[in-house]
Amino acid sequence: RAPYIAQALALKVGVDMDKLFEFNEVNANQIAENTTAFSIYELMTDVTFVEPANCYSGCSVETGELTFKVRVTGFDAAKGSVRFEIGPDQALGAIDADGFATAAFSLGAGNHTVTARLVDLQGEPIDPQVLTTIHVMAE
Repeated sequence: RAPYIAQALALKVGVDMDKLFEFNEVNANQIAENTTAFSIYELMTDVTFVEPANCYSGCSVETGELTFKVRVTGFDAAKGSVRFEIGPDQALGAIDADGFATAAFSLGAGNHTVTARLVDLQGEPIDPQVLTTIHVMAE
């Protein structure tokens, strides 16, 4: 569910807040008749790691070739891609029709910080920046 950025409840003519909440001349069956509600929302752009599995705040992995996968929501794949970063190493992952992007890296033993960042078609971070980071320990 997308976060709401605005919600409102408007009273129709002839009904005031006292009548509505005290049920003075208005009963519960008439609520829909006497109010108009609406919400304006915007799907928030987000990037979330899905592989390695269950690696939300940190995890251990084996050294060697490892594939990282993220789910992208609220972003038009035709307008950019995901840049995966591990130290100085970078790889671009195209966002597929299902909203996933992947990249593979060869990890040596030790701690690694992995960042997935949304970038535009020129490879520059989108504004405002959308990124996520995980920490992996390669053993």
